[in-house]
Amino acid sequence: MAKRRGKFKVTMYNQTKLLDDNPLVLYNGIPVFDMNKVFALDPLKLRKLEVMPDRYLYGAARFDGVLSFTTYKDDLAGFEIDPRAAVLDYEGLQLQRKFYSPVYDTDLQRASRTPDFRTALYWSPDVYTDAAGNANLSFYTSDQPGKYAVVIQGLNADGEAGSKQFVFEVKK
Repeated sequence: MAKRRGKFKVTMYNQTKLLDDNPLVLYNGIPVFDMNKVFALDPLKLRKLEVMPDRYLYGAARFDGVLSFTTYKDDLAGFEIDPRAAVLDYEGLQLQRKFYSPVYDTDLQRASRTPDFRTALYWSPDVYTDAAGNANLSFYTSDQPGKYAVVIQGLNADGEAGSKQFVFEVKK
């Protein structure tokens, strides 16, 4: 840590060398780019500091290390976010939902005159194949005539990705 022209600068060391660029500094998961704000934090409100003293790549950004500060209450505790920061509100984790697929088990359901205009006909994240790589899936098509694209994506036991695409047509 050094202070030049009234601004703090943190330099990270790993086991072999001094890292040149600034580390990514997180405060309860929020990036902080003004080290003066970090050093103004009340140390009694900080529960832990996690340090990763290696180069960290995030998209096109490169950081020489990561410093992650966490408070006891996991809140901002009076810390002001930069007014130029883009703050996004999102729902976060959601309960698992089942993909809607119509069922025609009874005569009444099969005789229904309610049209089915779905464009996404089937989706399942939990399809497992047999030793030969085969699986049987069953779904009903839409009442909307047209061509439908099928996209199959998956992972094998070693984590290798595979995919297959084809088209089928629904006619009146």
